[in-house]
Amino acid sequence: KLKDKVEKEEFCVFVQNLPFTVSKQGVFETFKRYGPCKMVKLVRVQSTGQHRGSAFVHYYSEMGVKNALNAAAGRIGKEESQDRVQAKKNKKSKRQKEIASAMAEAALNGGIIINERKINVLPALKKDELKNIEESRKSNSGKVKIDRRHLYLAREGFIHENDDASAQMPKGDRLKRDNIQKEK
Repeated sequence: KLKDKVEKEEFCVFVQNLPFTVSKQGVFETFKRYGPCKMVKLVRVQSTGQHRGSAFVHYYSEMGVKNALNAAAGRIGKEESQDRVQAKKNKKSKRQKEIASAMAEAALNGGIIINERKINVLPALKKDELKNIEESRKSNSGKVKIDRRHLYLAREGFIHENDDASAQMPKGDRLKRDNIQKEK
């Protein structure tokens, strides 16, 4: 059983930004175009059973993973000379032609599209890699974090002397705003 779990993690991609209307079968049909698909696991909210817009897609081989990642990035894959492509066209199986067609379509669309929504595809992390990331985050949590989200507010509410709003403002308010601006 442990060997099966390792195999399931080995050739897997993590898919994000799925429409909530898409089914497990719909995701499977879309991603089997890039290689032989083993299974799809939708990530669901435990309390409602609704999927979260993400899934894990498991492939039988690394080729499927590479094709899905390249298709999501809008790349066709290996760059080949025209002579080699022409020579291989005669030897390609029907399945290889279907995969090549799906890759070309994804390249034209700029990625994988489901229900007019561009899908994000990332390599899935193995459990040991995930643990390493979590441990590194915990060890880095001792550092002082600076919250910079509020910096855009630094000039918020500033009224320049020459503005129309400044002319209508009482002198007391104008002085207060000028003092605050000097403190910043």
